[in-house]
Amino acid sequence: MAKAVVSPWTTVVLAVILAVWQWRPASAATFTVGGSLGWDLGVNYGKWSQGKTFTKGDALYFPYMQASHSVLEVSKSNYDTCSTANPISNDDGAGNTRITLSKIGNHYFMCGVEGHCRQGMKLAINVASTSTIAPSPSPASSPSKSRSPSPASSPSQSPSPAPSTMSPNPAMASLAAPTRRPSTSPSPVGSPSTTHSAAPIVEAAAIITLAAALTAQIIVSCLL
Repeated sequence: MAKAVVSPWTTVVLAVILAVWQWRPASAATFTVGGSLGWDLGVNYGKWSQGKTFTKGDALYFPYMQASHSVLEVSKSNYDTCSTANPISNDDGAGNTRITLSKIGNHYFMCGVEGHCRQGMKLAINVASTSTIAPSPSPASSPSKSRSPSPASSPSQSPSPAPSTMSPNPAMASLAAPTRRPSTSPSPVGSPSTTHSAAPIVEAAAIITLAAALTAQIIVSCLL
């Protein structure tokens, strides 16, 4: 059965998409202060805020009946002494107040009704800059165990042939040298001359050798 071949570029694109998805900023959240108990007396808001991560852009929702309470954002010193003087913000008991956390750092809230802050109606939180989703293992990350060669590294597996240096062809070397023709001095009358009969054979052999050398050179040039 043939195995599916995954392109290296496909693996890279999937890895980038996965990384962006895993590290994307979390969407803004709205926290209902006090949970199902809301903003009221008798709730431990220090315990309610434990384990929660508040980030810039999140919102706090204070559910309460109008005029029964109020929500003030105050300084650290006023929070510690339950002072309502010079609050940073005040909803004037409008009820069901929603406050967006637009600044990072510590924020302090309290009820402005006399005596309620000292009975525990106050909340201190820390707002972080951003929140990210921790990366979780997924099947898409498994190809990292057996990586496919990247396109940049593939040429190293099949190096291009180096230009070959052709060694001198003995046949060509012999043709380059001047051919010594046998002496054509007249032989004595009556004796057969073997020198003249050998000349055509030598010339034919030289022509054949030259043709073979040229053919070989053409074949080598085509292969390169």
